[in-house]
Amino acid sequence: MRKQGRVLRDPRLGPGLLMVEGRQVPFAMEGVWLSETPPRPGLLVDAEIDRHGTVREIRVARESSHQPLGAEAASLLSANRAARARMSSALATLVVAGTLVAGWWFLTAVSIRTPLPERLDLTFWDLLGYINAGGGLDLLDPQDSPNPGVYGGLALFALMAALVQFWWKDRRALFGGLLPLILMVLAAIAVRGPLQKAIELATAAPGHSAALAPDTHRGILSSVSLGLGGYLSLSAATWVCFISLKNFAHWRAGKRAPSASYRKAA
Repeated sequence: MRKQGRVLRDPRLGPGLLMVEGRQVPFAMEGVWLSETPPRPGLLVDAEIDRHGTVREIRVARESSHQPLGAEAASLLSANRAARARMSSALATLVVAGTLVAGWWFLTAVSIRTPLPERLDLTFWDLLGYINAGGGLDLLDPQDSPNPGVYGGLALFALMAALVQFWWKDRRALFGGLLPLILMVLAAIAVRGPLQKAIELATAAPGHSAALAPDTHRGILSSVSLGLGGYLSLSAATWVCFISLKNFAHWRAGKRAPSASYRKAA
């Protein structure tokens, strides 16, 4: 049975696909494509299809080999592109979420070399807890992990806000992508106070000389270094911030374009 259709996918780049009477019909290249003109998306063809739906022969239609895609095929291609875009967004969501969760809750964000014979490895969640506690000797106690309180809630909110833009296509969602980076910067500034307070209490304790306090300050603060979690979460937060600003710039450009065209026409 001979029917007309259009090529949707080049069989040289993967499984061939025809659009025939609103249906997608797969086909192979070898032994089936009988025309000298190579297949390309949008090409109108005459296909010989058996009763089982298998394509036996394909020849390029003479009268319309250069016609554009029909409405159905164009709609299908557009839907395929939209599906690929959604898959890319979903993958980006998973990667960003996984990186931030790992970097904030499970991996070491900062390492602190203290005067004690051990090193403190703290997650970002731990840092939020020490900021909430307001400092003290707890910071120098590796066995203690203060509750982050309201700062923990802010971290959860920032994480969810950063991911909303991947499935909610509204310009307001773009601002959520800035929150993780802003939170990390503010936390880095805020934790300096509790850290200094902990050092002051430690150097004022029995067995520590007050004269050594300034040196201890400088020694502790200079021995703070980023861990793997800090690098990963900072990279993910920066990437989300960049994507948000880029998408917002595109939205602003699209919003201004009609007005500019109107003024030009006027």
